[in-house]
Amino acid sequence: MHIWSLTSTGARVRDAAKRRNVGLRDLAEMSGVSSDFAKDQNLVKVLKTTQEFRFIAIELRRKLVISQRRNKELSKTINVRTVNILNELVVSSKSRNILQGEMRNFFKKKPTGRRWSLQDKLFWLSVTKRGIRACRFLSNYLTIPSETSLKKILSKVNLQPGISQPFLALLKKKVENLKSRDRQCVLLFDEVFLRGRLFYNNIKNIVTGFEDFGQRGRTDFIADHAMVFMVQGLHVKWTQPIAYYFVSKTCPASLLKYLIEDVVKELTDIGIIVKATVSDQGPTNRTTINALRKSSGDNIIYSVAGQRLVHIWDMPHILKNIRNNLITSDLEFSNKKVAKWRQLIDFYIYDQTRTKLSSLTMRHVNPQGRDKMRISYAAQVFSACVSKVIKAIVSITEGKTLSHCLPFAELCDDIDAFFDLCNGPKTKELKENQKPCRVNISANSPDIKEDRWNKMISQLQTWTFIRKKDGVRHVPPCVQGIDRDIDRENIKSLEFARNVSPDTKKCQDDESHMASDLSEYLSNDEEPTSAPSAQQSLLRGETPNNFGRRPKVQGSNPLVRQSFKANWVELLPDVLKKLNCADCSNVLTTTTLHPSDR
Repeated sequence: MHIWSLTSTGARVRDAAKRRNVGLRDLAEMSGVSSDFAKDQNLVKVLKTTQEFRFIAIELRRKLVISQRRNKELSKTINVRTVNILNELVVSSKSRNILQGEMRNFFKKKPTGRRWSLQDKLFWLSVTKRGIRACRFLSNYLTIPSETSLKKILSKVNLQPGISQPFLALLKKKVENLKSRDRQCVLLFDEVFLRGRLFYNNIKNIVTGFEDFGQRGRTDFIADHAMVFMVQGLHVKWTQPIAYYFVSKTCPASLLKYLIEDVVKELTDIGIIVKATVSDQGPTNRTTINALRKSSGDNIIYSVAGQRLVHIWDMPHILKNIRNNLITSDLEFSNKKVAKWRQLIDFYIYDQTRTKLSSLTMRHVNPQGRDKMRISYAAQVFSACVSKVIKAIVSITEGKTLSHCLPFAELCDDIDAFFDLCNGPKTKELKENQKPCRVNISANSPDIKEDRWNKMISQLQTWTFIRKKDGVRHVPPCVQGIDRDIDRENIKSLEFARNVSPDTKKCQDDESHMASDLSEYLSNDEEPTSAPSAQQSLLRGETPNNFGRRPKVQGSNPLVRQSFKANWVELLPDVLKKLNCADCSNVLTTTTLHPSDR
């Protein structure tokens, strides 16, 4: 039995003459039939049928080749027309890139066959960072890069704890073309919470997750916070993260002082003019700033690398701290008025059962857990809307209802005015001018003409908190922070007009672009200079007074120093199994028990 195919019959031969000049005898030879096939009529019929099918196959193959050529030409024509149509559309560049990526990969059913530009990947990476759920939802309706492709992009960004030298080099190129006025910026730093874990990096052959201060070394404490430094332009809208560190619990004040000086010196060397630093009122931050001021011999200004800096306490955090203090204490302010948290509770109960004019919820009145960290709840409690509703109810009822809540309403008016003085206006408010206090500071602004700053300082000096438990009178740091922020000497030393208003919510665009983004970092042909490598040992090297941290113990017994001892003991066998190194095992373990473990 013989199997005939297009190959055996010569239908796939590219030479047209050879394809067509194939007779019955040739087909018989190809099939292995004897030369006297003419005597067998059935065999002759089969060979003729084979010859007919061969001609049909040749014709179909010719038409298929022609169709494929036309298809390629049509695809090129369609792509050119599509590009022309997309370029003619009056849409933003981001929207045009999305449409081009959709048209380029729509007909490719297999994800491995899709092709994406670097800009496409960076755009969808930014969407993923805003929320992985949003990206997965859009993938049901749009053709987007896979999560694996996006993770590969992140793996190419080689950033180490400490000052980021690659981004610092890119930032230097940016500021070379800027005017001196546009180089002015503020340095912001804050700690963010992390889950304490240890990871073994196979590529770098290092265990990550320990406390790491970059160029200043590492410790064997498991990090549960990250200290981030970022610069933001004062006159021009640009933002750039510049350094990060892994810390345990909180960064020691004596060490934070060195970190601030390191960052300011690096920024000064590339031409950035740092005018101020901004942070919340954590105990470590207060101690650090006081030490910097003391070293400079000034109560307001401190100097680093020849630059005179002013520290500004973050106003939204001050607002939150005032709310937290008011929950546990009563506030006595101008003319011996006393505002109590109970007054807000009474208003909330009356509003929920009668009027329902305010948008307050139980989370505003009784914040618990992470709700105490939400600045929005504190801002809504002390808003002008709450004050207006309380005054309206008192006026309508002729003082018979909620009259005892008027001190809280007046406190809301004061705090709302204070908050507006310390923040710039939104775009709409510039035209509508609904709030006279919320304007950009200038020589002709009403804040300066009407001397509202000094009036605000005089009012704050009358604020005294009375603790409910023991009646002790005290002035918390949050009140002192407002006084420091609006001090006239502070305003004079800054000498700038703020044009950017931080009014957008978290995860929303504040119209402030990154001075050097990932596209420049990834598209750079030269190998970026990496930051100086941190010490590879698990113990920090020689440092002045160990930066105020807990005293050192012998490096041969790091296990007993871990605050997460139980987790470390549970994780250690897996780590040693992956390391498969006797030297690492000797460093990470010990045969001697600590006295506390006996």
